[in-house]
Amino acid sequence: PKGPLLSCHFHETHPHWWERGQFPVLWDAIPPRHRYSSEPGEGVVFHPIGVPDYVPLEPLVRRTGPVLIGHTGLRGDGLDRVIPVCQKRGWVLSRSEKWLPMEEEIERLARCDLIVVHYHGGYSGQSMGVTTAIASLRPVLINSNRMLHTLFDEPELYRIEDFEEGADTILRDIQAGTVRRPLKLAERLRWKKLAAHLVERWREDLRP
Repeated sequence: PKGPLLSCHFHETHPHWWERGQFPVLWDAIPPRHRYSSEPGEGVVFHPIGVPDYVPLEPLVRRTGPVLIGHTGLRGDGLDRVIPVCQKRGWVLSRSEKWLPMEEEIERLARCDLIVVHYHGGYSGQSMGVTTAIASLRPVLINSNRMLHTLFDEPELYRIEDFEEGADTILRDIQAGTVRRPLKLAERLRWKKLAAHLVERWREDLRP
């Protein structure tokens, strides 16, 4: 109580922490107002993972040639189900091969017809891969994995569980000129805007 004002971002939280069971020492050291988390929960302030501030130079609306499916993340989450479909349909997969500067990764994704973010693991905490995909301003296909649940109801994203069905839906919308792109979502979740919220909260608490 007599020390400095601290804040902490808990990327992953556990319900037992709120019951004071097996919780980290930091949990008690941080005032509830300054316990941030990328997931909503008891005892934390929801602070979503931000979309990188970089905007691709030429976000494409249409492209020619084989369908190009984008994927980001070196772990390759979900690719075991994506690759066979791409091979069957003759689609080309653009995937992460190595760490790139964020600007280059976003530009790579912006050259794709759509970005797939289908996870099948059960980790807690929200995905930063999906916010990188959103930054590309291309159509983004997600599934109902818990790492994406804070974005389930975003109208600018496509939430379809089957990758092939989802990709076909987006490709039809591209042809019809009705495709959804996360333009408003990207602006709402830009890091610079989320950081401004944190700064203002600190200003309020440090005001004499």
